[in-house]
Amino acid sequence: MKKKVLFICTHNSARSQMAEVFLNLLFPEKYERYIDQGEQTFTYMLLPHRGSWKDAGTVKLAESLNTSPIAFIEYNHKGLLPQEKSFIKVDKENIIVSATKEAEDMEDLIVRAYETKQEATKVNIILFNRSWQASFSPCEIKTFLIPRDESLPIKEVNLLEEG
Repeated sequence: MKKKVLFICTHNSARSQMAEVFLNLLFPEKYERYIDQGEQTFTYMLLPHRGSWKDAGTVKLAESLNTSPIAFIEYNHKGLLPQEKSFIKVDKENIIVSATKEAEDMEDLIVRAYETKQEATKVNIILFNRSWQASFSPCEIKTFLIPRDESLPIKEVNLLEEG
């Protein structure tokens, strides 16, 4: 009797299809495979472009397609803030900030960013009223620790947030 294996794909990643193919190639007679049973919904975009996928900004477009903004409706009222403000700014198109969060073991902030065009890049990043420069190697992921105490320097840490 064959064992049954169900592959489920999340976030349009195609991992379940790849896993199903590998299982079929490695053990064609040992397992019954089921893939993504039931109704499936997905989002896609056709991106005609000249040049390479890097020149077309494919990674940035894919990120914006798969990460919908959350909108809050607010009515006009008096306040200290301007009508429009960005809390983070990155001066290079090929650097994407993928996470901003509170640090795991303290009340400082973490910013995680990565390079998308396979190019070494020097970048300026501004978060609220703090700014710093960083150098990215091609496809590199970096994590930065931003202390709440503004007198302390911003430093690069590893993915486990260790200095």
